[in-house]
Amino acid sequence: MEIFNKICCNCCGKKGEDTTEDEEEITESVLMIEDPFVGAKLVKKETEKKELPEPVVEEKKVLQARKHLKVKKKEIERISISGAVAALPPPPIEEIEGEIPKVKESYDQLSLGSGVYFGYSLNDNGSLYLQYTTEKPSSMDGVLGYIRPDREILKYHYENENGKHVITTNVKEYMKSKFQHDRKKYFDAWKEFLQLLNSHGGSLYILSAFDLSPPPRTRIVLFSSNSLTEIKGCEEVCLKENDLLGVFPFSLDYKTKLSDKLTRNDFMDLCEKYGIVFQLIK
Repeated sequence: MEIFNKICCNCCGKKGEDTTEDEEEITESVLMIEDPFVGAKLVKKETEKKELPEPVVEEKKVLQARKHLKVKKKEIERISISGAVAALPPPPIEEIEGEIPKVKESYDQLSLGSGVYFGYSLNDNGSLYLQYTTEKPSSMDGVLGYIRPDREILKYHYENENGKHVITTNVKEYMKSKFQHDRKKYFDAWKEFLQLLNSHGGSLYILSAFDLSPPPRTRIVLFSSNSLTEIKGCEEVCLKENDLLGVFPFSLDYKTKLSDKLTRNDFMDLCEKYGIVFQLIK
C-alpha cells in the first residue's frame, strides 16, 4: 500500500511540477509575444513620423511660373524688334555733322522783331533752344522759326539766362540712332516751340535756315479742310482754329502713306508715329 501511495504521490508530484513548468513557459511565451508587439507599435509610430510629403506640387508650380515668365520675355523682345524694323533710317550723316550754314536772307518782308526764336546751336554736341528777345537777333544762322506773340510774355523769360532756354542737347548723337524713339526728342523740341502759340497767341514764321542743314531737315505739313499743304522756309504759316500742323522726318513719304485715305485721324496717327502733331487752340 505504501508502495502504491508512493507511486501515486510521485506521479502527482511530477504532474504538479510539469504543470508549474508549463505555466512558466506560457507566461514567458506571453511576454515574448507582447514584447515584439509593443516594439512593433513603436516602430510603426516612428515610421509614420519620418514620412514627409514630397514637395512635388511646389516644384511644379515653380516650373510653371518660370515658363510663364519666359513667354512674357519673348513677347517683349518681339515688340522691340518690330519697332526697330518699322522705324525710318536716321538722317544722312552730312545733315548731322558739320558747320551751320550761313543765312543771307534779310527777312525784310517778314518784319521780324520782338518775340521767340527757335534755333539750332553746335553747343553741347548740338542743341535746340528758344531765344526770347525784344529785337531781331544779330545772326540768323541756324534760326529755324519765329513766333510774334499777341499776348505779353513775362519779363522773366527775357531776363533769365539772357533769354535763352535750351530744350534738348546731344542732337548729333541721338539723331544717328537707328531707333525712331531715340530721335523723337528732336521733334518734341519743335512741339515745345509751337505750344507757345497756344500760350501767347500770335503768328508763326518758318525761316530760311529751315531748308538748310545741319540740323537735320524736317517737313512741316498743314492739315486744313481735309487737304495737305507743305510749308517751306521764309514764309508765314496761316494757322486757323482746329487746323493740324505735323512735323515729320524729311525722308518720310507722307503723301504715299496718306494716299488711300486722307482723314483727320489718319493724319494725326501718322504724325504721332513718326514725328509730332500740333493743334491750335483759341
